Amino acid sequence: MNQEKINFHIARDFSELFNIATKFLSQNFKHFFKTIVFIVGPFVLLSAIFGAFYQAHALSFPKTALEGVSGRMQIYSNMLNQFGWQYFALLFFSFCSGLVMLTTVYSYMIAYDMHGPKNFGIPEVKALVLKNIAKTIKGFAIFFLIMVVVLLVVSIVLGIFVMLLKIFAVVIVLLFMLGLLFISPPYLWKFSTFYLPLMTEDLTVSEAFGKVRRVMEGNFFSTWLLIFSTILVLIILGLVFSAPVIIYQIILQVENITASDNTTPFII
Repeated sequence: MNQEKINFHIARDFSELFNIATKFLSQNFKHFFKTIVFIVGPFVLLSAIFGAFYQAHALSFPKTALEGVSGRMQIYSNMLNQFGWQYFALLFFSFCSGLVMLTTVYSYMIAYDMHGPKNFGIPEVKALVLKNIAKTIKGFAIFFLIMVVVLLVVSIVLGIFVMLLKIFAVVIVLLFMLGLLFISPPYLWKFSTFYLPLMTEDLTVSEAFGKVRRVMEGNFFSTWLLIFSTILVLIILGLVFSAPVIIYQIILQVENITASDNTTPFII
């Protein structure tokens, strides 16, 4: 039975977007999941392995390791010994996993739009990933720099207001958090979807941002509702699927506290 191809180029309201997203995932879940496993799976597996190594290293780090070391050397030694090479390997592969996952998802959508449902396979998606991964890295780097500058400026301004108006510090922080909750979802959508025109069209990063901004004009509240609902669903799913990991971490911490020799059982 041939599936009806979903047209991604039609403007839809919130309910239509939600329904079409559900339809797309339900029709292509097996194929989509298989593609994610084959392309992103190795990076996620390496990230999980190094995360387990780092966790075991951090929890079994002996408290007496820095005895006799003082001053600035103690700070450097503490950072090096506490984090270890496992931490930096975890950061690297987590970073790679995120970028490859992002590129793979958008490449799958592009392949779907180009070839139609079930008319393409992993090689076609992989070719698109290899073609567009450099654009994704470049876009993420610019986005990261923008976020660092914005957070730095906001932190300075917020700190100045808190220092000048100490009595209203709590009120200022609460108002800031409410304002952040109000304006963040649409901009989160913008900063997560500009990769698509960046990958499908010959655009610079600024041009891709501009195109996404024009699409969002007049749709602020519908975009807010869409992103907020998506985040809520992802949080619930994340809690459900991460429950075994959380339980395992609690067991490790309890074992580490009660163990007399300051060691942690390590199981993969």
